[in-house]
Amino acid sequence: MAGDRTLLTFADRLVLYVLVGAALVLFTMGGGQGDGATVRITGDGGFEYLAPLGSDTIVEVKGPLGTTVVGVADGEARVLSSPCPHELCVKTGRPRPMR
Repeated sequence: MAGDRTLLTFADRLVLYVLVGAALVLFTMGGGQGDGATVRITGDGGFEYLAPLGSDTIVEVKGPLGTTVVGVADGEARVLSSPCPHELCVKTGRPRPMR
């Protein structure tokens, strides 16, 4: 079926772009940061959370498809789970579990 395509809805693309962008920002902030370094996690409806990179924190961020879980530990921030179908943001970064 040469003409068949799987089309993403506007909401799917929006969530994908936001999650990939957030993942890139989170991962680039993780290396070589001092004790006072923080990561800003944002979501729908003006949600904002500042987490010190030295903390062990899990943050749940509600979005249009469901809840995205972000973990902060050992000076890094990672997307631990996502409601999107392909979970690209979860697969990005080091392949090791957070505490």
